Amino acid sequence: MVHIVYKTDELIIVLHGLLATARSMSVLARRLRAEGFQTHLWEYASLKADMATHASLLAQCINESAPQVAKLHIVAHSMGCIVTRAALEQVDTTQLSRVVFLAPPNHGSPVARWCEPLAGAKLAPVRELADSRQSFVNGLCPYCLCETGILAARFDWLVPETSASLPQVRDFKVLNHTHNSLLFSRRVSRQVGHFLRCGCFPEGRN
Repeated sequence: MVHIVYKTDELIIVLHGLLATARSMSVLARRLRAEGFQTHLWEYASLKADMATHASLLAQCINESAPQVAKLHIVAHSMGCIVTRAALEQVDTTQLSRVVFLAPPNHGSPVARWCEPLAGAKLAPVRELADSRQSFVNGLCPYCLCETGILAARFDWLVPETSASLPQVRDFKVLNHTHNSLLFSRRVSRQVGHFLRCGCFPEGRN
């Protein structure tokens, strides 16, 4: 049996989704730390600003963190994936090693579109995450700006599988989970760790 020694100078910035806090990512972060990564749970008030504001703050965090570690990764869930994509348009992406998106609404969410007439005027993220052509998310660069893996949830009523995909991703996998159960699965944490180390998700049920 081969004992794998992981580097301790690899930092993962971990982002939560809409209506959540950093605590929602704590189980996943703890498991990634057990694999030898450092983690930084980056928290933002998802409903209190628009996506561009969150992205600018994340870009600042990336620029400040990158010089301090050998490798910088990002793992994001749901709206956090869109904040990440917007931030990557503002930074030198050579600073980043790999990115994993969990249930990302890369082409918007139909639920956000349904809620937009009621909440979109007051809550910018709801409007910006809609799956309409003119929404913020559909105005982002359609291609991955760094080495990216995507894990979609098969039983996700918020983000359909077709909305999660992006052109030129390094790897894409659909798992038997719901939108939020991805965050608490040991299998998912192993998939994420494998991608960050190797640039692909493991085959089979690892």
